[in-house]
This record gives sequence, C-alpha cells and structure tokens, in this order.
Amino acid sequence: MESKLTTSQSLNKRYRVNFTIGRKIEKADDKLLPTQSYLLRPRHNNSRVVTIKAGGLNTVSAAAVLSPRGLTPLVMQTADCIPAIAFTPPGQFLALLHLGWQGLFSPLLDNFFAAAARENIKPHELQFIFGPSICRDCYTHHSPLQLAKWWRLRLSRFNQFTHYDKSRTFDLTGAWQAALASHDIAGQRITSVGLCTHHDLNTSFHYQGQTSSKVTTIITTN
Repeated sequence: MESKLTTSQSLNKRYRVNFTIGRKIEKADDKLLPTQSYLLRPRHNNSRVVTIKAGGLNTVSAAAVLSPRGLTPLVMQTADCIPAIAFTPPGQFLALLHLGWQGLFSPLLDNFFAAAARENIKPHELQFIFGPSICRDCYTHHSPLQLAKWWRLRLSRFNQFTHYDKSRTFDLTGAWQAALASHDIAGQRITSVGLCTHHDLNTSFHYQGQTSSKVTTIITTN
C-alpha cells in the first residue's frame, strides 16, 4: 500500500498507533494488512459497536470495534472523518471509533460506553486520541440548514457551526470533544495529532466523491 505520510504515536508501553496516508484498501488488499488483523469498515449513519474476543482476520462493518483483551492489530480507514482511539493507559483495553458528523446524532457514544461497561471499563478510565481529519476551516460543504432538514432537528442543536470567511464551516473535532465531555471525558484525556486531511495532507474530500487516498489507522503492539 503506497503511502504519502506516516505518523506514529505510543499509546502506552505495549501499544502503538500508526496513521498512514495512502490509497484506499480494497478487498483484494486485505492480504497486505498485518496478519490476524481486525479491519473496521465504517458505515455512515451506523452506530453499531462490535466487541472482538478471539484472533483471526475479521472484517467488521460498524462504527466502533472494541478489543477488551488487547487483541491487535486493529485497522480502519477514514477520509475526512475522525479516526479515534480509546484506550486505558495501564491496561489492555483498546477501541477504534469512526467519528463523523452523522454519528453526532446517533447513539454511537451511548452504545460504545455501554459496551465498555460490559467489559468493566468506566469512562473515567479511558483516554482518546484523534487522528488526522478535516479541520474547522476546511469543512465548508454542509450548511446548518441542510443538516437540520436532513435530520429534522432544530438549528439550536448545531452550536458547533460558525461563520468563517463568509462561509459556513463545521468544527467536527470540537463537536466530538463536546460530545465526549457530556460523558465526563475532557481536557488532557483527549489529544489530537493535529493534522488536517485537506490542507496538511492534501487528500481529497470524501463527501465530494473523491477517494483517491485515505487515512489508514493501525494499532499494533510495540
């Protein structure tokens, strides 16, 4: 899988996450992934959360995948949405989440924290890392009025929308930070690699139908 850029970060002494900018992984490329991988294929408007229990190459269609026993590698591809990693610093619990604007109006986080609770993981034990995604200044595609019409929600729900250079922009990262804050996760427990998929990495907007390159997130052991 030819890549443009790779950035790596340790989660703790045992695990590491790599964000690689490259072409989209097709089904035929599954053999190029690390062996025994769990490949999360996100679906928009999907709040499904899957917990994995055993090894083997698995492809999961969901918004999040949990690995309470620390089974790796976990793999996911995103375009402009946020690839998020949730983990317990001293323990084995790992999770990958696909955080897009549609997920903000779904029960994704409720489902995620409910699944974590079934593994005896409480919100205050978790930390989050946000990978490369579209930044507020570049996200100008959807207007609040369009979103409210699609979701039949009041405009007051879209408090993350602001004006920027006379155009409507959306702070996707800020919206998800606020959503996590409602579950008592905030401050230093949420960090970001600080890379925009548009102006930093020069990838194409997924919502414009251009998927020539994507962010591949892979969690492995050190």
